This record gives sequence, C-alpha cells and structure tokens, in this order.
Amino acid sequence: MPLSSYRISLDVKSRRHDFAYLFSAFDNEDTLTFSLTLSRQLGAFSPVLELYDADEHAQRLTFAFSWQSTDYDTELYTLQLPLRKLKGLYYASCIFESCEGMLRLSYDPMHYTYRAARADEAYEPVGFTVYEASYETPDWFSGGILYQIFVDRFYRGSVAVPCREDACLDPDWRTGSRSIPPIAAHPFRTIPFSGARFTVLPKRWTICSRSA
Repeated sequence: MPLSSYRISLDVKSRRHDFAYLFSAFDNEDTLTFSLTLSRQLGAFSPVLELYDADEHAQRLTFAFSWQSTDYDTELYTLQLPLRKLKGLYYASCIFESCEGMLRLSYDPMHYTYRAARADEAYEPVGFTVYEASYETPDWFSGGILYQIFVDRFYRGSVAVPCREDACLDPDWRTGSRSIPPIAAHPFRTIPFSGARFTVLPKRWTICSRSA
C-alpha cells in the first residue's frame, strides 16, 4: 500500500490563540498543543515530536505524544509543548514506528498538508520561532526601514563562487546558487556557497545609498 494513501494530519493550537499556524512566531510564555491523527492501517505506535534548532550544530529535542482516542479508521495522539525553555528558530517533524517501518511526517507546502515519508528519506519539516515575551520593541523601530538580503541571490557577480564537488542546484531557485544537498538527518540545512564576499560586498555602495 503506497504511503500516500494513508490518512495523516497534524493540527496545532496555541494557548493564547484559538488557531496556530506552525510557520509562525510564539512567545516563550505560550504552550502549543499538537494533535496528530494517523490511519489505524499504519499500525503506528510511539509517535515523537522532533525539534531541531537552526544552529549550525543542530540540537535535537524529542517529545513523546500521548494516545488520546480511537475511532473507526484513525487514532489520535496529543502533545502539549510549553515554550518557556525554547528560544529562536526551530524545525519540527513527527516520527513514529509503523507496520511500514519507521516513518515521519513530511510537510507539503503546495497543498498545506502532510504525508508519510520513510525516516531515512529527505523530508520537508515545518518551522516556527520562539521569542521572549518580555522583549520590548525599541521606539526607533516604528519609523525604521529593514532590508533583508538573501545572500545567495542578491547579486551573482562576475566572480565564480567556490563550489564543493557535491554541490547541487536547488530546484526551487532555478538559476540560483549551488548548495550542499539536504540529507535526511538535517533536511532544512542546504548551505549556499555564494557568501557576502561574492554577493554583498560588490554592491555595498548600493546598499549604503539607501541609508542602510
């Protein structure tokens, strides 16, 4: 039976809000409730939420789901995650044992749904940010202008960027920069090879002219 035929869903609620979208930001006084629905045909058990922080040496945190209920063709697991000890950007995925072997949830950004993927395959996680609830935005920010530079595509320049032999072109970027391909353990970490030396510095006067 193909993995795509199994019914799978993941819903998230915030203690402070009726609805929570995982690609969002939450303060560290909040608590997220994850509801994981899995097809009974999967024979799933021991589902776990995995969190990786966005640091170069990604720290992995695991949190076990609790079985909640069963209906005719699905099982429901829930998990409450207090955010008080978290800070920064995190990537999340669910992993569980099943009759199909070790599986995990992979996010489908085109359809805003989830699908089952083999645990050793590359997958698409979801990300969210945790910030300090006590943080106060400085007054200058209300009249300020922010410039966000995507280093890998801001300015390609005429100098060839050094590239590793295992570099590949991300299909989402089409004519973008080459990067290290994602791997199952760290699917979100595609490291681009065009750094500030080759992209930002040649255009630094353009940036300065915009009062940046």
